[in-house]
Amino acid sequence: MSAPGSLSRYELALPLLSSPAPSRSLSNRLRDTERRLRETEQRLRDSEAQVRQLQKVEAVGNLASGVAHDFSNILSVILAATSFLDADLAPDDPLREDVGEIRGAAERAARLTRQLLAFTRRQVQEPRVVDLDAVVGGMERMLRRVAGGAIDVELVPSGERAHVVVDPTHLEQVVLNLAVNARDAMPRGGAMRVECSADVTHARLSVTDTGCGMDADTRARIFEPFFTTKDSGTGLGLATVAAIVQQSGGDIRVDSELGRGTTIAIRWPLSARDVAAPIAATHVIPLSAYARGETVLVVEDDDAVRRAIAGQLVRLGYRALVAANAGEALLVCERHAGTIDLLLTDLGLPIVDGRELATRLARQRASMRVVFMSGHTGDADALAKPIRPDQLARRLRAALD
Repeated sequence: MSAPGSLSRYELALPLLSSPAPSRSLSNRLRDTERRLRETEQRLRDSEAQVRQLQKVEAVGNLASGVAHDFSNILSVILAATSFLDADLAPDDPLREDVGEIRGAAERAARLTRQLLAFTRRQVQEPRVVDLDAVVGGMERMLRRVAGGAIDVELVPSGERAHVVVDPTHLEQVVLNLAVNARDAMPRGGAMRVECSADVTHARLSVTDTGCGMDADTRARIFEPFFTTKDSGTGLGLATVAAIVQQSGGDIRVDSELGRGTTIAIRWPLSARDVAAPIAATHVIPLSAYARGETVLVVEDDDAVRRAIAGQLVRLGYRALVAANAGEALLVCERHAGTIDLLLTDLGLPIVDGRELATRLARQRASMRVVFMSGHTGDADALAKPIRPDQLARRLRAALD
């Protein structure tokens, strides 16, 4: 028995059981709220995935940049040594061919280093106005060799003024990487079409293949670093293409379906300027003619690279002073009684970097010229490692003059 004036638990339940159902508009609002919550959660997951990808790319970029820097130092030594051997060998010496093979391998490794730096966006760029038709046309033999005999290669020029501002070396790398990707999509042969075109505002480069094509999931990932559908490969080819295109102010588009081939098209804004006319060379200037006995202070923390560069300078006809760091360089400048015409310093010196060193030395020797060198900087004013003797000779002469 319940107390007078109180309600039993059965009586309390009756109003709940008999309460009216939520209105239809309330149900719709609840469903909309749940949908928006699901969409918000999905956006958060997508954002987290993008952040993780950016962090991974940044970490890989830092690693690749460091590896490229150290590798460039090693290649600088190899290229210097081969230049010494080549200069000392008689024209008919059978070892000359072996030296050429070593030099060729080192230069291929240097191109791989540049590819790593392009991927990490730390490569020194030298953009200028180039003609797409001329660059692609000049690569015809290479493209046919890359494609192999089972693939028919067709080059289609624009026939228009397809002038764009881009680093020509980077542009060649883009074309080559796209051609290799197209070739790998056609293991049983097919056709590859490399086409240039231009309209009022843009120039376009496209590479089309008749290969296996891609599904939507693969298309969404092809520009990810280290993503590959091949049994072997680095997965850096198309990632490098995307990095170069973005750096040079272009955009990229992919059209592909399974079994129907692929077209990768890149657009750049047209340049209002014309391609600079090449300077006709009447004769080849020997490297030894660039030096006039000037004194050069070399500051480089890698012992092998420092010895290699100093050896190149002596063979070119310069007098070389050396230092392993900024402290040694300051001491050399204090103790050297004669003129120091030029400072050749690595930018990435420990403790005091190359720019700070140049600033400090300018107080002691105001007339001294400066040339920076680096294996991983994006500064366009640095002499990029690995350094070949011809690059070194011309750069120093230009600075001294």
